[in-house]
Amino acid sequence: MRTRAHSLSIGLAGLAAMALALAAGPAAAHIERPIDSPIRPGPVPDEGRSHAHVISVCKRAPFTRLPSRWAWGGWTRRTIRGAARRRCDFEHIQDAVNAAPDDTLIQIYPGLYREEPSRAAPTSEVGDLPDGSFSYEYQLAHPNDANLIAILGKRNITLEGMGASPRAVVIDAGFEKDVGIRCDRCEGIIVRNLTVRNAGEHGIYFVDTDGYVFDRTIGEYANEYQLFAFASDNGLFHDCEALGGSDSGIYVGGSPDTSELDRFSAEIRNCWMHHNALGFSGTQGNSVWMHHNEVFDNAVGISFNSQNDHPNFPQRQSLIEENHIHDNNFDIYAPGSDVPPGGPADDFFHYPVGTGMWIIGGEDNVIRNNRVHDNGAFGFILAGNALEAPLPAEVHRNEFSGNLMGTAAGDGAGPNGTALEPTDVYPPGGTDFFWDGTGNDNCWGENGASTTFPEALPGPCPASNEGAEVPTGPALDLLLACLIGEDGSTQGDCPSGTENRAPRYNRNQRHLLLVGEGSGRIGSSY
Repeated sequence: MRTRAHSLSIGLAGLAAMALALAAGPAAAHIERPIDSPIRPGPVPDEGRSHAHVISVCKRAPFTRLPSRWAWGGWTRRTIRGAARRRCDFEHIQDAVNAAPDDTLIQIYPGLYREEPSRAAPTSEVGDLPDGSFSYEYQLAHPNDANLIAILGKRNITLEGMGASPRAVVIDAGFEKDVGIRCDRCEGIIVRNLTVRNAGEHGIYFVDTDGYVFDRTIGEYANEYQLFAFASDNGLFHDCEALGGSDSGIYVGGSPDTSELDRFSAEIRNCWMHHNALGFSGTQGNSVWMHHNEVFDNAVGISFNSQNDHPNFPQRQSLIEENHIHDNNFDIYAPGSDVPPGGPADDFFHYPVGTGMWIIGGEDNVIRNNRVHDNGAFGFILAGNALEAPLPAEVHRNEFSGNLMGTAAGDGAGPNGTALEPTDVYPPGGTDFFWDGTGNDNCWGENGASTTFPEALPGPCPASNEGAEVPTGPALDLLLACLIGEDGSTQGDCPSGTENRAPRYNRNQRHLLLVGEGSGRIGSSY
């Protein structure tokens, strides 16, 4: 996994020397192997499908001494004990996966799954490929070096929690493994109705996969991404929840541009993304359809960007509509933060805490009919990244229209952009739209009464216009002020803060360090 998998190092032409001087050493994390990400035949898995094989997994011992009034995710003492007495095929999920042929439903009954046999120390910390990454063949030979549960090269597998809610089945990596559940080169994978937490990097990770569904899944307090699809196609996230990510909640990266086929590579609907550094992150999140989600209590709600080391550069052709994007004011830099900043938020650019959505390098995206309010810094940011190399990340032909901004979003909605303290690079006043002035044919249609920084925006949509090659004036001043130096503080008077005072570990890590894994309740899963 890339330490800068969605690097947002906002750069400007002519500032390469400064960028080199400021770049800090990367955090320890695995590098993902080079992967092509072509358009794939699909389809998105049929959630009503039947399976040729059904096997079951359950925990027996923990249920023998339950108090009579105890309930877990809607399961009572009687129903849990009944499930525990049933004839289960396996006690550990990895054993069930290993035994499962293609076209298998794996039923997982309520319990806490630590997957103890998978927790042995890895055989190698160094990848077998020249760049230090691990090949697919290595994953096959050592499936649990990095993964608590590994599903490799299988077709039409469903992992389904059998409780009344996703919190009835909890898979806990205990920060012993980088990934909670990894599905690599799969076809037709469905993960349904369960929670994965406390992974060193990613909660649930689908990579190089054709056809996947996250259905009523919860990912929480993994150090990087909670629910993650990379270099994959024909995907669906729905009715899911992602929280506690130092990098992001939901991440779709390196996906193919499927717009010419009149379909999306991934759909995200009816999900909650909250209490992360980034609620959603999409580095080359191409042809992604996000709709009817609630995105709140993040530092930045939604992020799209372009990066050369991901497949399918640049980011393009996504549709973000009918979402509720509000109150993204979670200060990941504060001393009391239970989610410390990760990735570039920690070592390169101080995120503008209080931003509803940004695009840092992206083309031909449509952002329409969203409700965007009470984000303390900005409603939307559109900016290029001229230092991205060898190809710069630019912003062209992005359309913002029909969005209800600030108080126009309805009863109880407040303005965007009112929480930042004014500085010599940022004047006081609400700001719904920030544009760095670069890129061509970007447009802002009718978005109700809205405020802009630093100047008026071109429109209405569609609009033909030509932007500057690099930002100038107040936009440039603000971006430069928030670059992070080697001492960990910003290079100027960044209006969203100048220091990182957050603890090193997230809430669940601190709990484990203090009282140990066997102590019982950790986080919000119980």
